[in-house]
Amino acid sequence: MTDKAVSSPSARFCAQIVDAAEAPLPEPVAVAARRSLLNVLGTAVGAARSAAVEAIIAAAASGQAPGAEPGRPGVPVPGRTETLSPYQSALAAGTAAHLDDFDDTHLATVIHPGAAAMATVLALEPETGAGGARCLTAFALGCEAQLRIGNAVSPEHYDRGWHITGTCGVFGAAVAAGLLLGLDAKGLERALSLASVMMVGHREAFGSMGKPFHAGKAAANGILAARLAAEGLSGITDPLGPDGALSVLASEVKWPELLDGPWGGGWELERNAFKPYPCGIVAHPLIDAAIEASRRLAGPEEITAVSVTCNPLVPELMGRRQPGDGLQARFSSYHAVASGLLDGEAGLAQFSDERATAPDAARLRGLITLHPTPECPRDSAIIAVERGTGDTLTVEVKHARGSLERPLTGEELLAKVGRLASPVLGDGAAEALRGAVDALGDAPDLAVLRAVLTPSAPAPVPVPVPVSVPGDRVNAGESERGTDDEGFTAEIVKLVTGGEPPAAALEKAAARLETFTRVRESGEGGEAVRALRRIAPPSAPPEWEAFTGAAAACRSPEQAAVCAVAAALAAHQAVAGAQGAATATATAEDAVAIGCDAADRVLARLTSAREAGWSATTAATLIGAGAAAARLLRLPGEQARNALGLCATQAAGLAGAEGTGAGAVQAGKAAFDAVEAALLARAGFTAARLPLEGRRGLFALLDRPPSSAG
Repeated sequence: MTDKAVSSPSARFCAQIVDAAEAPLPEPVAVAARRSLLNVLGTAVGAARSAAVEAIIAAAASGQAPGAEPGRPGVPVPGRTETLSPYQSALAAGTAAHLDDFDDTHLATVIHPGAAAMATVLALEPETGAGGARCLTAFALGCEAQLRIGNAVSPEHYDRGWHITGTCGVFGAAVAAGLLLGLDAKGLERALSLASVMMVGHREAFGSMGKPFHAGKAAANGILAARLAAEGLSGITDPLGPDGALSVLASEVKWPELLDGPWGGGWELERNAFKPYPCGIVAHPLIDAAIEASRRLAGPEEITAVSVTCNPLVPELMGRRQPGDGLQARFSSYHAVASGLLDGEAGLAQFSDERATAPDAARLRGLITLHPTPECPRDSAIIAVERGTGDTLTVEVKHARGSLERPLTGEELLAKVGRLASPVLGDGAAEALRGAVDALGDAPDLAVLRAVLTPSAPAPVPVPVPVSVPGDRVNAGESERGTDDEGFTAEIVKLVTGGEPPAAALEKAAARLETFTRVRESGEGGEAVRALRRIAPPSAPPEWEAFTGAAAACRSPEQAAVCAVAAALAAHQAVAGAQGAATATATAEDAVAIGCDAADRVLARLTSAREAGWSATTAATLIGAGAAAARLLRLPGEQARNALGLCATQAAGLAGAEGTGAGAVQAGKAAFDAVEAALLARAGFTAARLPLEGRRGLFALLDRPPSSAG
């Protein structure tokens, strides 16, 4: 048993985690873990051939050939035949698992814990040699850590506009990774302190690939945090305590929710639920009611109007009336109701691009009116369908399918997994997956599970990436801080895609690059840089070169992350033969000038971020570094916007980390994330259209003190 005298919240929490990991999982928890794992493996396989996963694999190949990091086994992605590095595999698997919004959901916090925990465990098992029981325990505790932290900051944190699956997910991934890497309680505390500077997720990204990216990036970042912790690096003291990350995430932290829950039984994981429909869970009671109404209608042509009584979260989270593609449709309660009424079901086909843009669906969506009321519980709804005959058909749903009151049965869950996995893995995939998951307790490794998850043939050529249409957004009817053609995001995009900067700006950029190079090569980067270099791949791709470079120079040259990105990408392009060395140098100066300009503009907007506990400098340099990377890669406007969107949704650095070892990691991570975002955008990854000035974008979430949250 661990020392009971530990006093800080972080120390107590990590001691509890280690104690729980050393004991067998209570049987109800083991059952819940197996159900959650089976469900999330199904959702990951179901989206394995999606455009988002294709983009991640393509981006990995553009930095270096996909495959194993030297000294570490290559890791396959569920439903794919390729092997990637552990980091890239976790990113792809976590993104796939959350892509269709069909994964598990903890209803009290709206966290989807399975994606990040599953992706972390699958990525690290080959190198750690962990047995099946240990992997299941790491998965269960990775989920549980997310949920207990989420309980402590709910509902305020999510209500502010953060995507809690990403912000809390990285802590759970760090726990799962730390347990597999053999960290003790002190090591886990270090991992959580580093995870606190790698949080990700703004709700502005909903309706784009940026939302599932949050789950994948939480897994990948959790692995990085645990690896650095294993090297002895630490960050802020007591990351879960009063002066740590949680007090920045919410003004009121419920410490008992974090520390006083039972570990012998009654885990939060036992309250994890499984979706019957691939869309935002608040729309599920509406779908149930619409499907029931469809059975009593002669046909959709007799519908003249539809009135929906629902919880206020429905229009808040799913207020988009006319989605432009399948991803957007997942955040349209109007489309969810229309699908139920038109098709009598709401599966993946109903949330495809084709169905989202079909004329009959658009017509019916226009007839629907939402009537939100706090008196309506989240899992309830009433639909009143007016017919041409003059009468009204009313259907009430008290508890949605998949809720804790009406959970999916084992056979219903198996059928769901079968619908997802069979098109990729073949007939009988669901039964094989259930058998492999049920046998984990006695399995020496995950070989059987991996064999089941691997298809017999490579994925077919992907379909073109859908492009979201401007104009109608997730928070329909609410005021926006700009439009697609005007506003801050457009201003930065124009800067990236515009002409050459003035001569004075280029001269200043050249001086910054020279200073950056001198400081980077001085060998004075500190323990953080030495730890980063120990865990970096020997043949480092450009994002790793940027990571270590920015961390090494973070205290001296202005906008070190911007310089690191420009230097790393320019060198990578020159080596790859894309440009000559002289041209690469000139392009780096140009990129630094553009990136520093963008960073300065963002920093001027973030006037009260530090008061709220956020690092305005880290946020600004991440956007600037993203602008520099987009400029160097010559991304066109739409791709540049997506690169900036991926950067903005990760700009959650902590002011309290500045000046610590975690501060150097935070600065380096800004450069890493910027290069990765640009490569992903070039490969077709999409993100929010208004990531900076949007209602749930960077400025709204960082540039205000906690007391002003509403």
